[in-house]
Amino acid sequence: MANIKETIPFSFEEIYSDLVKRMTKKGYDAPYEGSNLAQLITLLSYSISSLNFNTAVNINENILELARKRKNIIQDARMLSYEPKVKVSYMYKIYFKTKVSGSYIIPRWTKIKINNIEFLYCDDDYIFQSTKAGDIFSIVVKQGQVETSDENKVLNYVLNEKDYIDIPYDDVEEDGIRVSATFYTDDGIFVNNKLLTKRNLSSMDKNDNYDYNFFRKDDLKTSNARIFFKMNGLGTPFPKGTAVKVDVIRTKGKEGNPGDIKDITSDIKNIEFISSGINAPILLQVGNNGESDQSIKENAPLFLNAASRVVTSYDYKAVAQSHNAVDRALIWGGEDEFPVTLGNLYYSFTPERAQDKFEIYSLEGYDDDNEEIWKKEGNSNDTSVISEKFHYKLADYADSDLRFLRENEFFSNTVIDGVIQNKGVCDILDMYKLPALKTNIRNPVYVYCDLYVNIKKYPYGTPSFKTRQEIFEAIQEYFKKIQGFEAKYYNSNLIRTLDNILGTNNGVEIYPKFRILLKKENIAKTIEKNEEFSNVNCFIKSFYVNNSLNVTLYLSGNSHKDDEVSLFFNQKLNGSKEWYSKVTEEDRKSGVKIYSFPVNYNVENISVDYQSYDGLTEAKGKDVLLYNFKNKKLFYEGIFNQESTELTIILPRFVKYNDEITIKGIFEGNEYSLTKIIIKDEDLEKGFVKYIDLKRTEFAGIVGAENYKIEYTSNPNSQNPQKLYGELATSLQDANELTQNQDNIFSNNSLNEVFYNYKQDRENVSVKVWLADYVKTNDIIEIEVNDKHSKVLITDNMIQERSFEYTIKIDPLKVVSYTYKGQDSSIKIYPIELKEANTIKDVDDDSLAIENKTLHNFLEHNATTTYDGIFGFKENVSITFLTKYYNKFDVRNLFKNFDDNAVISIRTTPEMKIQYSYPYISSFYPTKKETYNINVDVELNGELYSKNINVFITDGNRDVLNKEGKGGYFVYLDLPVEGIYNGNNLIIDRLPKFQHISKGKTSSKMIKPDFTIDETSIKKILPYIVSLEDLDNINIQKLEYVQFPIVETTYSDNEFKKEDNKNTVGTYTIFNDRKPYIRIKLLKSLELPLEDELNGDDEFIIFDVEYPTSNINFIRNSFLKLREVNFDSVNDLTERKILKLQESK
Repeated sequence: MANIKETIPFSFEEIYSDLVKRMTKKGYDAPYEGSNLAQLITLLSYSISSLNFNTAVNINENILELARKRKNIIQDARMLSYEPKVKVSYMYKIYFKTKVSGSYIIPRWTKIKINNIEFLYCDDDYIFQSTKAGDIFSIVVKQGQVETSDENKVLNYVLNEKDYIDIPYDDVEEDGIRVSATFYTDDGIFVNNKLLTKRNLSSMDKNDNYDYNFFRKDDLKTSNARIFFKMNGLGTPFPKGTAVKVDVIRTKGKEGNPGDIKDITSDIKNIEFISSGINAPILLQVGNNGESDQSIKENAPLFLNAASRVVTSYDYKAVAQSHNAVDRALIWGGEDEFPVTLGNLYYSFTPERAQDKFEIYSLEGYDDDNEEIWKKEGNSNDTSVISEKFHYKLADYADSDLRFLRENEFFSNTVIDGVIQNKGVCDILDMYKLPALKTNIRNPVYVYCDLYVNIKKYPYGTPSFKTRQEIFEAIQEYFKKIQGFEAKYYNSNLIRTLDNILGTNNGVEIYPKFRILLKKENIAKTIEKNEEFSNVNCFIKSFYVNNSLNVTLYLSGNSHKDDEVSLFFNQKLNGSKEWYSKVTEEDRKSGVKIYSFPVNYNVENISVDYQSYDGLTEAKGKDVLLYNFKNKKLFYEGIFNQESTELTIILPRFVKYNDEITIKGIFEGNEYSLTKIIIKDEDLEKGFVKYIDLKRTEFAGIVGAENYKIEYTSNPNSQNPQKLYGELATSLQDANELTQNQDNIFSNNSLNEVFYNYKQDRENVSVKVWLADYVKTNDIIEIEVNDKHSKVLITDNMIQERSFEYTIKIDPLKVVSYTYKGQDSSIKIYPIELKEANTIKDVDDDSLAIENKTLHNFLEHNATTTYDGIFGFKENVSITFLTKYYNKFDVRNLFKNFDDNAVISIRTTPEMKIQYSYPYISSFYPTKKETYNINVDVELNGELYSKNINVFITDGNRDVLNKEGKGGYFVYLDLPVEGIYNGNNLIIDRLPKFQHISKGKTSSKMIKPDFTIDETSIKKILPYIVSLEDLDNINIQKLEYVQFPIVETTYSDNEFKKEDNKNTVGTYTIFNDRKPYIRIKLLKSLELPLEDELNGDDEFIIFDVEYPTSNINFIRNSFLKLREVNFDSVNDLTERKILKLQESK
C-alpha cells in the first residue's frame, strides 16, 4: 500500500476519522459505534476508500515505476519508445563429418536433437560437396519447434484493412519469424512470395528505406506475436488481398538448455555429428524467457534518453542493456581515469542468465582451527529443513559463466554475405560510437556482502524459524533494490527495514562483511584484432573488374603445396557450378592466390509466355530478333564547325554494356581511327554518346576530316563479334526518330501474336512486349530471363498502349561457398570481413609505478674533438636538470678535446641543492624549478682555465603513474563518507582496509597494503621525493595522488609470526584530482588459490574490504551483491563470534 499512498492519501481509517470529526462538530452522535450515524459513516468510509483504492491502482498502472501488471508495464514502456526483449533460443554451432563422398543438402527447418531437445537449422538450404569420407562441415542450429504455413493453415493470411497480423503463439522466438507476401503492385506487376525483412523498432529512421520490411510488436492482451507492415508512416502499405505466409519458431527460452552435450541426432543420412573434442559444439547464444518487469522499468527511461545515438555514458548504458545477453551495464570514459586516457571507453556488463539461488547450511561445530563446519541442507524454498534455517549462501557465486559475459556475447565472429550475424553487445555499440574510440573491458568486480544477523528477541507467539524466513526474504528484497553497479549500502536503513517486521519491542543487530571476488576474468582486457585467427586460416575476397569476377584468396601460414581449394558459384562455369584448383609452391610463398573468372552479362535464355485470366488460353511470345543485325544502323547527328566537329550517336535498344563504338576520320581517302568508346551503364541510361573532334591530327596545322565512319561492335570479346555501321541523320531529332522507328518495328499495327525484344545493361534486362489483339485486361504475361521468373498482370493502360516494358535484375556470377582441404585439417576459409575480427585479450603490461619510482636523468661523458686538438671549454654550454628526477651530469662534457690530466674543481653552496664528486655533478630529486650559477676551475699543465656555468632545473613534466602498465586487476573504491584527511594530514586509520589471508597447515599468506610511512617509504608514496621532515609542510590532499604498495607476505607458520618472504604485488592509490577515489591494482601474476570447495574447481581469490563504518558507496564496476545471511538465536550467537566480528572492525 506504500506505493498507493503516494498517489491517494486517504485510507479507510483517515476518511472515517475525518467524517466523525465533521459530524461531531455539527452536534451529531457520531462517536458512538452503535449509533445509526456511525453505521452510515462506516459505509461511506468503506465506499470512498474502495473508490480511492481503485483510482490509485489505475493511476499507478499508468506510471511505469509504480505499475504492477505486466501488460501495463509494457504499455508504459512503449510510451517511452522502448520495446521489451522477448524470448530467445539457445543457439549452437555444431560440426559433423560425412560418412561417404558426394553431394549433400540440409534443407531449412531440418530437425536436430541435442540431448533429446529439438533444435532447427533455420538458414537457406545448405548444399555442399564432400570429396571424401570424414570431411568436416558445420551449421548453426537454434532451439525450437517450427510451425510452417504449408503445414498450418492458421499461418496463412489475407490482408484487408489492417497493417498487421496476429500470430496465435506467445512463445515465438525473438528472430523466429519468416514472412513472405504475394501481391500485385499498383502497376499490375505480380510479385510472388516476396521475402520480407525484420527491422528493429528501436532504430527506426525516417531517412531509411523500409520497403518490404516488417516490425514485431507483440499484442499486449495475449502476449502473442504481432507483426506490422507499416508503422509510424514507415514501411510498405500492401494492397488489399495480399497473401501472407508466416513460418515461426516456438522456443522454450531458458528451459531449452541442453546442458552438457553428450548426444546429437538427426534424420540426415550419411553424416555423423561431433559432440566432443576440438570440434565440439560451440554455444553462440544463451536462451532466456524475455525481459523481467524490473528490467523494463530500469531500461525504458534510459532508452528514451539515448534517442538512437550514444554520447553520454547513460546513452551507452541504454543501448547495451537492450541486448539480450546483458542484464546490467556500466560505461565510463578515459577522462575519468588517472592519468586521463582520452579516446578510451571502459565497458562492464553482467549477464542476463545470472539467477540468484540461495542454499541452506547448518552449523555442525568447529574444527581444530576454530573455523565453522557447515552442512548443506537444501535450498531456500525447501520446507523440509525449515526449522534449521539460519545460514543462507548464494549458490555458484564464483561461477564465471553466471557472473561474466562470454566472448561471443561481446562480439560475433559470424559474417554471412558481409553482414554480422548474432551481434554481440559491442557489435551493437560499435554501430553508434565513434570508430576512433578504443574499447576496454573491465568485467564487474563482485563485492559480496555477508550478513551476520542477531535477533535479540523474537516476536512472541511466532515460531523462530518463520521469523528467520521472513527476515531473510526481507533482506533479499532490500538487496534487490540496492544491489548492482554504483550501489549505496547503509546498515541503518537495513536495520530499520527489519525492525518493521520484528516490531519496536524486539531488536536486531546486523554485522555486514564485504568481500571482493577476483577471477581471471577481472584482468583488464582490451579489444584487438585476432592475429592468431588470421594467421591459421584463409580469407577470401571477391570483386568485379569490367567483365571479370576477381577472387583473391589470402592463404594460411600453414598452407602447403597441393592443398585443394573449391569454389562454388551461383551459375555454371564450363558446365559446373564448382571450380577446383590446387595451391602451388609460388602461391604458398607469396601467401596469396588470385583467380579471375569471365562474367557474362549477356542474356543466356529468355522467354515470354501469355496466359488468359481464366487459364484456358496459352501462347508463346516471339522474339523479333533485334540481335539479327541485318538492315540495322546507328543514327547520329554531326555539327560541323571551323575548328571542331561534334558527333551525337543515338543508342538503339540492342546496344549493351561493354559493346564498342569506333569513330574513324577520313583524310584524303584514308581512314584514321580517332577514338574508341566502350559503352557504360551511364551511356545506356542517357541513350546516346558524344564525341568532339578538334581536327588536330598527325598532319600539321588544323585539318578537318572529310568524312566520318561510325563502327559498332557487339560482344567485342566473344568469338563471333558482330558489326554494323552508323548513318548521318539530318538532325538530332531525325536521329532519334529513325532509331525509335527501328526499335518499334510494329508501330501501331494490329498483331495476331505476342512479340518481344529486350535491351540490357550490366545488371538489368529491359523487356519490351507488344500485345496481340486477343490480349485482355487481367490476362498474365510471364517473363523468364536467365531462370528468373516474373508475372505481369495486364492493365487497361497496357491494352491502350498495345505494349509495355518490364525490367528484370540479373544476378551476376558470384561465389556462394568455398572449401579448403589440406594437410592441416584445421584450416578454413572465411570472408575477408573476418580477417580483422575482434578478439578480447588481456592487457599484457601490468608493471607497477611503485617499482619505477626512481627515475634518472643521467648524461655520461661523450667526448668532443676538434681539428685543432686544443683543450678548452665549449661555447654556450650549460647543464639542465629535471624536477622529481635523480640527475647526474659528467662535467667532462663541458670541454672539447678533454685531457685526463686536467684537475677540475667546482664551488657550490648548500642552498644550491646540487653536489659535486668528480666526474659528476648531481642533484637528487629537486622539487622546484630554479637556476644556479656555478664556477668551474680547471688546472692543466700549469695553466688555469675558469668559467661560470648555468645550471637550469626545469619541470620534469612527468607523472609517475604514466609508468604504470594498463594490465592487471583493477578495483575501484570510494572514499569513506567520514573523509580521510585532517587538515593537511592523511588519516591512515580511515582508509578502507583491503586484505586477503589464507592459512595452510605449515605456512600462511597475507596480502594487504603497507601503509607504513618512514624515511624509506616516504620517497615512494608521493608524486615526488620528499623527506619525512618535509611531510608536515605538505598539504597531501592537494597532491595528484598518494600511493602505497600492496605487499604479499608469506609466513612459514600459520600464526603469521615467522615472516618468510615479502613481495610487492600491487598498488593502493588515492587520487585527489577531480572526483577523489581509490584505485587498487594487482599484478596479473597474482596467484588465485582455490578459495571455496563449495564452488567447484574455479580459481579465484577473496579480499576482505572494511570501511570505518557500514555506510558505503560503491563506484565504477564494483557490483554489490548479497552472498550470505547467517542467523543465530539469542543464545547461539556466541561471544566468540561477536568478538571475532568486532575485532575485524
